[in-house]
Amino acid sequence: MNTVQAALDAAVADGGLVRIMSYQSQTLEAAGKLRRVLAEFEPPPIPVQLVYPAGRYLPLKTRLFIGRATTALRGRFR
Repeated sequence: MNTVQAALDAAVADGGLVRIMSYQSQTLEAAGKLRRVLAEFEPPPIPVQLVYPAGRYLPLKTRLFIGRATTALRGRFR
């Protein structure tokens, strides 16, 4: 178990507040297990950049990752 998961488990068990990235809690928020507090103090979103080596031929797994990540990020931050 990692630190974020331990913090989420504690928060769900009424263990207090937790400061994590929004994507880390969105499933629990949607399920009604967590709720966002102090939202007015959240920093603005930070732009995401996908950086990969230039070249004509990218490996298939790199192209697939770029395609999926781009679709997911566009849907989340619009």
